[in-house]
This record gives sequence, C-alpha cells and structure tokens, in this order.
Amino acid sequence: MKYAGIDVGYWGLKIATDSGELILPSCVAPWKKRDVKTEINRNSDMKLILANLEIGINGQMYHVGSLANQGGNRNYEKEKYIPTSDETFSNAKILLLTGLALLAKTDYINPSIVICLPINDYSSQATKSEKYLPGYYEVVLPYKTVRIKLETGKVLAIQEGIAALSSTLLNPDGTQVSKSLYTGKRIGLNDFGWRTDNFFFMDWTDPDIMDYKDQRSGTVPTGGLSNAFAEFYKRITRTRDITADEAEKIFLKEGRQEIQERIDKNYNHIRMYWPDVSMIDYILFSGGGGQNTYKMWPYPQEKVVLLPNAIMANALGASYICRANFS
Repeated sequence: MKYAGIDVGYWGLKIATDSGELILPSCVAPWKKRDVKTEINRNSDMKLILANLEIGINGQMYHVGSLANQGGNRNYEKEKYIPTSDETFSNAKILLLTGLALLAKTDYINPSIVICLPINDYSSQATKSEKYLPGYYEVVLPYKTVRIKLETGKVLAIQEGIAALSSTLLNPDGTQVSKSLYTGKRIGLNDFGWRTDNFFFMDWTDPDIMDYKDQRSGTVPTGGLSNAFAEFYKRITRTRDITADEAEKIFLKEGRQEIQERIDKNYNHIRMYWPDVSMIDYILFSGGGGQNTYKMWPYPQEKVVLLPNAIMANALGASYICRANFS
C-alpha cells in the first residue's frame, strides 16, 4: 500500500487505497473478554471479519466496528479528528489505523495518506491532524499483525466536499481528467452526511482557472441526518417500544417528515452563501445523506447531480489527491 484517502465519518470510516476500498462502522469500545468467539483467518469474508474485530494497537486492546456496537457499547460520541496529543488514541485514530491494517497486503506499510475534515473545522484541525498522526504503530488483528509507519510530510488534511468533487476531476492515478463536465461552469456541491453537511460554490466560467478561488463554503450548523433521526426517534418512541438501532432501520422510510424539515433548514442556510440558483449550472450531492435525499431538496431537479459512488466520494477523491501530491 502506497496511497490512501480517508474519510472518518460519524457513521463509518471510508478508506480508499491502491490495495482496495473499505467502509468500517465508526464504533470503538474498550476490549472485554467474550465467552463466544468466531474463528476468522486471512481467507474469511470481510463482512465476517468486520463483525468480529478485536484489535490491539501498540499493546492496547479494543473492539472495533460491529462488535463494539454489541451489548450497549456503541459510542455515539464518535470523534472526528486526530487527537491533539500524540499520547492519546482517539476513536478516529483507532479507526484509521484499523482500516489501513485491514487493507494492507503485507505485514509492513509506509503509506502516504490524505484525510478529509469538515470545512468549518479545517483551519483549526488540519495542522493537528498532520502533526499528531505520524508515528510507528503495530496493529494486531485476529489473523495478522501489521506494522504501520506514517511519516511527517506524508500526511495531508483537506476539506470534505472538495475531496468528493476531486473524485470526478481527477483520474485514479492523480492526473486531471482531459475534459470535465464541470469545466467552465458554476458549481454548487452539498456533501450531506450523517453528522455534518458541508457545502461550497465555485465559479469556473474561466476555463483556465480550474481551482477553488471563488469558494463560498462552510459547514451547516444545523448538522446532517443525525439531527433528523433524533427528532424521528423522539416522535416514534411516544407510541412504540423501539430501540435506537431498530429505529435506524426504518428511519429513511418512516422519518421523511423529519428529514424534510432538516433539509429545509439546511437549504435556507446555504442560500445565504450561494448566488441565486438560476446562476448555478450544476448542484452536486455526495455523502450517505446526499445519496438518500438528493431528490428531496428544493432545487430544480434538472440541475441536480448525484456523484458516482456518493458515499465513498470523499475517500476516493482524497486517494486521487494523495497520488497527485505524493507520486
């Protein structure tokens, strides 16, 4: 593994590398001894592996992914960022290292990585991420041990949304596509996720200025789909005895009232930053929330485009940027 793009989302870590792609549930819990264990090995199906992840990082043990969600261990305060102390292992760092180890084809890797951060927090968190993530780690999985070396200067933080758009502007090898659909256009992008909603606008009417100079961007303070889910769960538990995990399974179908209310609030916030919609050629959507709701937003549908592989778009774009910067 040489290159990796990583989106540590609230609901799942998305990682795209030259060794493969992976979505790992964003759940971390302290390790506990289990009475029943499932035997897994190098040839086990990835779904089985992700359901039974007991890992060690530099001697400290954790449950990660689906296993961490069992028995009330789910961590709803999932941390988005790399820690501000190199002695601290945040959930984000644990998930990131686990994802790299799972996709590693050898027992030692020294990759370059690009991490995605919410737009509003980028300026305060980028330097910390690039400073405190580098180090030497030994990650023990149930069926292999991977030594990971992350070097200073080979860790880059970028903004969410911009990474998603880069998945369409760059080829997988990091080179620019010869002719983009968006060249010479005015573009709005809404990266609508579970916890955050990032947006930006770019005016690329000059074909020689394919950059981000005309950004009108930010992170919507009212958040992503999780806030809509909180209102939905509050409503249905008035009449039904249902757990949060059970409610999540029916949320997209039965929670459309709360989803629409959240969309309308976010839409009104974004309108304060973007020009009139008549001046925008394309409105792009990415993220898990975007994939499930892009048709519900009050934009002219002829202008709305769902990015390919919307859930993985940030991680894929980050991996392409990684190749462009570190090849």
